[in-house]
Amino acid sequence: IFLLESEGDLVSTRKNALLMAAYEVLIYIAPLITAPYIARVLGTSGTGIYSYTYSIASYFVIAIQLGVSIYGRREIASKITQKERTKTFWSIFVCLFISFIVASIAFVIILFYSDDNIKPYLVWQYPVLVAGWLDIGWFFFGIEQFKLAVSRNIIVKVLSLVLVFLLIRTENDTLTYVILMATTNIISVLAMWLALPKYLTKETLELREIVGHLKQLLILAVPVISIQLYSITDKVFLGLMMDLDSVGIYENMYKLSRVPVALITTMGTVLLPRITNMIAMGKEIETYNYIEKSLSLTLIIASFCSFGLISISPWLVPWYYGDAFSSGIPVLQVLSIILIIIAWGNVFRSQFIIPRRLDSIYLISVVAAAIINIILNLVFIPLWGIIGAAIASVVSELVVCIYQCIRIRDSFNFANMLKRNLQYFLAGIVMCIIVTIIGHAIDKGSTIAILLLICIGSISFIATVYAFETITNTRVMKNEIRNIVYKIHKKR
Repeated sequence: IFLLESEGDLVSTRKNALLMAAYEVLIYIAPLITAPYIARVLGTSGTGIYSYTYSIASYFVIAIQLGVSIYGRREIASKITQKERTKTFWSIFVCLFISFIVASIAFVIILFYSDDNIKPYLVWQYPVLVAGWLDIGWFFFGIEQFKLAVSRNIIVKVLSLVLVFLLIRTENDTLTYVILMATTNIISVLAMWLALPKYLTKETLELREIVGHLKQLLILAVPVISIQLYSITDKVFLGLMMDLDSVGIYENMYKLSRVPVALITTMGTVLLPRITNMIAMGKEIETYNYIEKSLSLTLIIASFCSFGLISISPWLVPWYYGDAFSSGIPVLQVLSIILIIIAWGNVFRSQFIIPRRLDSIYLISVVAAAIINIILNLVFIPLWGIIGAAIASVVSELVVCIYQCIRIRDSFNFANMLKRNLQYFLAGIVMCIIVTIIGHAIDKGSTIAILLLICIGSISFIATVYAFETITNTRVMKNEIRNIVYKIHKKR
């Protein structure tokens, strides 16, 4: 994929990218496997209750973790020795313990004043807070040990899938579902602690270092909280301004639209610690090769997923969730637009802005987006309901992307980058048109029809990209196909 310093770097980056993709997809795919079953068993009311209470718990998880998902990875990656990493890890974890205590107190207060009908479900969301505190995935990602996080989560996720089908039978099992999902979260993160000792040494912590990390975590917590606000606020506002059925429909469409995000953001997650480490070693110029190559590859994936979901939604939603969720089709189509915006913004955010510690750019953009999201939800939800909430999410993400690009425009020629990658957007549009035309002649309730449309869409997209790359003399997708064919041939 990349112009790396050595063949070892290439293999390592590819391996980490695949492992990270597996990890991210696993997080989203597990609930999606059970989603059609849960949607039918618990109904819009049961899924709405779970989504609403989990969204509230998620606010507190955000407060507990502060900005550790970004800050923790970056700080661990910038430390060369095991001694430095140990002191950094425990100093950051002490900060998280402080935020956990504060959030727990606030959660109890919210619980005391919550509606009696919701209270039992909210109580059993508390393990989500505990899991958020104990989640040390940021440490393993910082040292590029992605395999540890992936392998220890697969078993837990598979177990939770089996238990869902065994224990959740009727709408009365909504509370059981809440308990099951919350407790498996804790088991998942505890598994990573078993592998931690081999990477740490015994060191004495200093109050000065803890306070220093706490200050930086609080600063980076602002954009992280803001991002999560406009990814959760829409569901909370729908619950307050409409009904829990609307929350259930929106939540399921949102989950489906977020699955490709795991693939889209994979390269950014993998390359953040590597680029941070390269900058620490004085190899900043080389990082531009990573950014340019990963942008094209990320946009290929995003264009395929975005336009693919838009075109197949009328057939996918009724087949996957049932006819009761058909009103969510336009919601999914609107949310699919956000994938391309996320793809573009994530590359520059995770591979340029954050590794170079340009935190003010990151902070201002997402705070502004969160404020805009709240305002737009208040205006759009009364006007257009769940579609209005989807539009608000798209606009908020666009604000983040545009502002960040404006601030770093002196370092990149965005016009040339957009022109060079425009062919992938056009390929997505071509695929969308082909799938839509053929889809109208196919039975909407057929599994074979869904698979056929996916195959047609995939083939048309690959063929169109191949044609465009031949015309423009670019080889991003061609190189990837060539590498895959080479590996298959080599194994034989």
